Amino acid sequence: MFYPIYRPFIWMTISMIIGILAGEAFPGYGLWVLLVAMAIGMALVFCVKRKIPVLLLPLFFFANIGYLSIQPWVAPRFPDHHIRHFVDSKACKINGIILTESVYKHKRTRFVMDVVSIVQGGNSVPTCGRVRVTVSGGPVFLSIGDSISFFGRIRSIRNFNNPGGFDYERYMAYQNIWARTYVTAEKLSVQSRGNTPGRTAVFDKRRTMISDMIDGLGGAASGKPQDVKAVSKALLIGDRKDISTALREKFNRAGVGHLLAISGLHIGIVATVMFAIFRWLVTWVSPVLWAGWIRRIAAILTFVPVLAYGFIAGMSPSTQRAVIMVSVFLLTLLFDRDQDLINTICIAGMLILISNPPALFSISFQLSFTAVLAIVWGLSLMRPFLQKAQDIKTALLAKGVVFMAVTLLATAGTAPLVMVYFNQISLIGLVVNIVAIPLVGFLAVPLGLLAVFIQLFSTGVASVCLQLSHWVLGITILIIDFVSGLPGVALETVTPSLVEIGLFYLLVAGVFNWLSTRHQEKPSHLSFGLRQGVAYGMLLLAVLGGIVDAGYWVHQRFWHKDLRITIFDVGQGNAALVELPGGRNLMIDGGGFADNAVFDTGKNIIAPYLLRNKIKTVHSLFLSHPNSDHLNGLIYIAGHFNVKKAMTNNESSPTMGYRLFVETLKKHGIDTPEYRTLERTTTEAGTKIEILYPTTDYLENTLYKKRRNKNDNSLVLKVSYGEHAFLFPGDIMAMGERALVADAGENLKSTVLVSPHHGSASSSTPLLMEQVNPEIVVVSCGWMNRFNFPATSVLKRYENMGARVLRTDINGAIQIRTNGHEMQIRTTQIKH
Repeated sequence: MFYPIYRPFIWMTISMIIGILAGEAFPGYGLWVLLVAMAIGMALVFCVKRKIPVLLLPLFFFANIGYLSIQPWVAPRFPDHHIRHFVDSKACKINGIILTESVYKHKRTRFVMDVVSIVQGGNSVPTCGRVRVTVSGGPVFLSIGDSISFFGRIRSIRNFNNPGGFDYERYMAYQNIWARTYVTAEKLSVQSRGNTPGRTAVFDKRRTMISDMIDGLGGAASGKPQDVKAVSKALLIGDRKDISTALREKFNRAGVGHLLAISGLHIGIVATVMFAIFRWLVTWVSPVLWAGWIRRIAAILTFVPVLAYGFIAGMSPSTQRAVIMVSVFLLTLLFDRDQDLINTICIAGMLILISNPPALFSISFQLSFTAVLAIVWGLSLMRPFLQKAQDIKTALLAKGVVFMAVTLLATAGTAPLVMVYFNQISLIGLVVNIVAIPLVGFLAVPLGLLAVFIQLFSTGVASVCLQLSHWVLGITILIIDFVSGLPGVALETVTPSLVEIGLFYLLVAGVFNWLSTRHQEKPSHLSFGLRQGVAYGMLLLAVLGGIVDAGYWVHQRFWHKDLRITIFDVGQGNAALVELPGGRNLMIDGGGFADNAVFDTGKNIIAPYLLRNKIKTVHSLFLSHPNSDHLNGLIYIAGHFNVKKAMTNNESSPTMGYRLFVETLKKHGIDTPEYRTLERTTTEAGTKIEILYPTTDYLENTLYKKRRNKNDNSLVLKVSYGEHAFLFPGDIMAMGERALVADAGENLKSTVLVSPHHGSASSSTPLLMEQVNPEIVVVSCGWMNRFNFPATSVLKRYENMGARVLRTDINGAIQIRTNGHEMQIRTTQIKH
């Protein structure tokens, strides 16, 4: 028989999580794991029949189940007609059915569709598989179930392959999205309007009615009307697409970002209020009263509004978790069992992972369960204090302490994860939550939900309730807006490593165990000594580990004696980080797309890399020229990384990106010397940095004004350390290369050349290549870019010279280290 294990669901859930993590890290062994799982299953049946004690077999079984459950996403097997077999081929006619609501943002409409067929060469080919569609141009009005058709190219989903970078391909796979495509609004046609499935149509209709009611209200008495309506939709129907990035950032800085997602707080309010109402109502039913079934009947009835609210809210992952957790809690009332909150949390977690294993890797799953566990464990330490609350005054004080403790525990428990995902910790979150949670949780949300219910009977009364809810939300937003604007309310942090996260929780566990021994009454000497010894051991290991980790990072950042260069994969653009011996850092270009609102390479590619490597200061920025694919990524870096100096060729550009770059430099007081005054040669930490081109008077040159392409004005940098040199020529072209060779001559000799203009046929002329004579050429370009860079003729030229060619579109980011003599090169592994 099974050994009795205290809180068995903890161990089963942990085992399943370990299996999922193993399946994600080492995919493709599903058949072997299945055979092992079957063997373990038969052994379990045998042991149960023979009443043989087992302990570890069930845990191994659940670990195997976890491994197998994640395989359809990490090692999928696609049928022959799946859309994945048609990616990156010629354009074709695509027919499909819309599966998700369309979201219009930044002049683009996005949705997911199921491809039904494609037409190639006049032949219709039945297909299947989900594709993310981006429609550029004006908003298109589409609904779930619509059948659409357009001419386009199905593209593979690819990552920007940088060390430790976000795995976008895996993220999309977890949503069963396997390809992407683009189309303009005028080329998309709706073949037929569809109907949503019957079981969800009622809730979708209600969501639409509630959304229309919110939009139809006038401005709130306080706050910005659009912000109030956006937050109201997020709280009542789980629709967060109208929440602006700026508003979301204000909530996060104030430490109340969790209020924007329907979670345990909102579902808990619904369950608590409805349970109290139903409990009061059933006391009037004599048979129920005499049978003692008041709590059971109230629990059964409470399921209905909880599930209804969950469906109306769209059953987002956070809502699903809250509904499952509350439902499990209600089941304990139904079966009249004592509630063990830890087991309840683990049951909810296991149910979610069984239904959707990729949920383990979602931010909301990790944050919500970590917060709940921190609260439960923390409050268990306060139980002796709470039990001493005898009179009303003490009881009220205890409730106030618990309320503050819940916020503090949730904040502290999730701090490492918040640092990983948001690189920000609110220093005033505890105070703001004390004000915001009652306003939102106990006033705005109940009033809004009351409006949703009353709308079934009276639209006028519902509007009054909703207006009151918006009035409260307006006040809340004003408070958050004021607080978030104060200096120093949030701390921007580096990204902790897995080791550091583990050490943090080890420290917390040690403190928890030590405090628990303080409250233990009449302990046996053996158990007390053992628990205390474990607590001290945890604390000692955490402190020693922290010291070793700190020493490692101090050496990595400030004591290293080698030169380090990272050439990022930023798609069709250029960006490089140069780390000098001793810790000073230079950024040479930042990559970028035409519109940073769509994708910001500085924020989403370069900044995460810097923060993972504990870099908070970039001492100098070098902008080769003001084209967006070199400039736009530097805007975010200039605004968030304590930049000391920015050096450019002083050539302006009429683009929005250039204007924002200049404004950011001024706002943060970054030194921006005139190009003509720049030192052409500087030496820092034994590293020589030379500006080889253009000449200081190029802007006044009449030839520049009449004939020169702006690419030919690119700042050309040479970085030399010991026996090796690295040349960064920007987008210089043939005309500029001739001028560069005339000016610099033999000084162009370099070990590594970043290919001019991404390997364009208009650059890398034999004249320049003869002078540089590189051993390695790095081409920074986008995968299957529309310019067809690098040109075949240029690649042939590199090959004929005997140079080794590395490409960011194939090899990912290129990392180079040299001590001045030896040189090491590492590329980022590309996944296929």
